[in-house]
Amino acid sequence: MIFATYLQGWQKYVKFNQRSSRREYLNFIIINLIIVTILSAIDNKYNLLTADKIPITSNIFNSIALCPSLAIWVRRLHDAGYNNRWILKFIVYPFIFTILFLVIAVVFLYINYPPYSFIENSHLEMKVVGFESQQVKILLGLLLIAGVFNIALIYGVIVSSFVAIFKRSVKGSNEYGPNPLNENCA
Repeated sequence: MIFATYLQGWQKYVKFNQRSSRREYLNFIIINLIIVTILSAIDNKYNLLTADKIPITSNIFNSIALCPSLAIWVRRLHDAGYNNRWILKFIVYPFIFTILFLVIAVVFLYINYPPYSFIENSHLEMKVVGFESQQVKILLGLLLIAGVFNIALIYGVIVSSFVAIFKRSVKGSNEYGPNPLNENCA
């Protein structure tokens, strides 16, 4: 039964407009965590690491499992009664704004100070030269805004994951289909 619901998650890997029960969601997440743990142990035992000590096989599995994991997460939120706008509001928008403000900060640095021109290296001491206080304030402001959006993104992922785990299914059918637990089990 557990493995059957796990396989269901892989079979519906691109079906974002349906519903998934808590059992299907939790089975998929827990079995994926077990698989990643085993693969990481194998990576470490047989030294299957990159030059930066990053496990290879577990990261390959994570990359392959990304789309099915997102699909089952979205289906579970649909089952709990949340629509795609909720997902956009708490996950996608903060991610986009985090990237946007980080890019703006990098462009600001690049335009005002071409690469490596603002760092003076004297022995082991590095100091920033050429920055005026107003420019430092602008840069720090941009990075602060990016950090706020990043915190919002983390908050959105954590909250939506707890919702997916703990919130009961909406009784009956909704816009994403019938209740995966049947009408009497919700």
